[in-house]
Amino acid sequence: PPLPLHLTIGNHDRRTAFAAAFPETQLADGFVQYVVEHPALRCIVLDTLEEGRHGGAFCEVRAAWLAARLAESEQPTLILLHHPPVAIGIAWMDPDPNADWITRLRDAVAPHLHVIGLVAGHLHGASVSHWDGITVAIAPSVAPGLALSLAPIDPHLPDQRPMILDSTPGFALHRWHDGQLTTHFTGVPGPVIAHYDESLQPMVQEMLAERREG
Repeated sequence: PPLPLHLTIGNHDRRTAFAAAFPETQLADGFVQYVVEHPALRCIVLDTLEEGRHGGAFCEVRAAWLAARLAESEQPTLILLHHPPVAIGIAWMDPDPNADWITRLRDAVAPHLHVIGLVAGHLHGASVSHWDGITVAIAPSVAPGLALSLAPIDPHLPDQRPMILDSTPGFALHRWHDGQLTTHFTGVPGPVIAHYDESLQPMVQEMLAERREG
């Protein structure tokens, strides 16, 4: 049988267009948030979009919805969202760990020990981190990948570092078995298709400014 598709909304999407293209996707208070019930694992899809902004957002309405859903059941629960709430060392992509949206997410999740992990994207590369003791699995992208550079970045000095790669599309496969979540990643690096030059400088400046604004 065909695989079921459960969609999340990303930072380049618009909710009106998303809902028109995928009318079967559930909404809560106008946000793309819903629960997928499985016999052994519960999945909660979150909406971290703020239209017109690269970085994540999670308002009080969305946080209240999440807290209510987590309080409904103590079944092992996996949370899926576009923006990871962790900094992994890519300076121009990392959020401020104390940003308001991350604090709201933390406050909603913290009381619920049955949250077994977070699955995210946004970074166009595979990585695994921890957030308040919860494993965060960040999937690669079906779009071009980001070059892995852990060096600081100067928004005033384009230094020609590789930034965007012509990489093979990738994805993550999450396996829940005997109470254990295992994540497998696919994908290989490819040629560089963009460097940090004057054409990408405005994007870097904008994203770093967003981080400072929280």
